[in-house]
Amino acid sequence: MIKNSQDIDEDFESKHNIATSEDNINFYYKGELSKHWTIDISSDWYQQKKQSKQALQEKYRFSKIYSTNNSLLWGLSPQAVI
Repeated sequence: MIKNSQDIDEDFESKHNIATSEDNINFYYKGELSKHWTIDISSDWYQQKKQSKQALQEKYRFSKIYSTNNSLLWGLSPQAVI
């Protein structure tokens, strides 16, 4: 905190905690269906989870901030070739 161009930190405390996890799976398959046909399959999967917690303590008040973010992405690309 700044008061009259001076830095003041008495009775002030801030704690910040962030937890992040990521998972990623890639899959590729190429095989023969018959004498003349082959198949290619590509697949991707990605997941991210993020949680953020912040506690702000001042002399006369206390604040808590919670934030959660979840992301999920997947893709599939099949292809058959003669």
